[in-house]
Amino acid sequence: MAKTLSHTNDPLVSQLDRTNAILIFSPDSDIAKSLAMLLEDHYTIEIETNLALLEEHVNRLDPPLLLVDLYPLPPDILKTVEVLKRRKSKNPVVMFHVFRNSRPEIEAAIRNVSDLILYKPINAELVSELVSVLMAIHFTTRTEGGRESPMQ
Repeated sequence: MAKTLSHTNDPLVSQLDRTNAILIFSPDSDIAKSLAMLLEDHYTIEIETNLALLEEHVNRLDPPLLLVDLYPLPPDILKTVEVLKRRKSKNPVVMFHVFRNSRPEIEAAIRNVSDLILYKPINAELVSELVSVLMAIHFTTRTEGGRESPMQ
């Protein structure tokens, strides 16, 4: 399921917003909707809940920020990690994950494809502040002549 949320009637702003849409991935549509509702007043949001469609969605959208709520089971986590390894742009990735001390290989794989990991349960206020900072970095670096983002 892909969903775009935009809150403007100006076509130029809408087009710009879409090129700067945050992509939220979660296999749980309720979590995806909750994250979208938390951020939709300030950002254009797209949602993906189907892992089979995630890679195409990431590559098409090329979001400045990707929020990923990981599956609970290790095989599905590894599938998500593989998709993220193949993305064409190395946009900042924030993962939401339940830490498993008993699976260090899973934890290492997650660290290899993410810029930040927030361990569940997640504090909504922290997520909102974090997204605000990361998007400010994106817009600042974009307006300063296209230099690479410090997150890359």
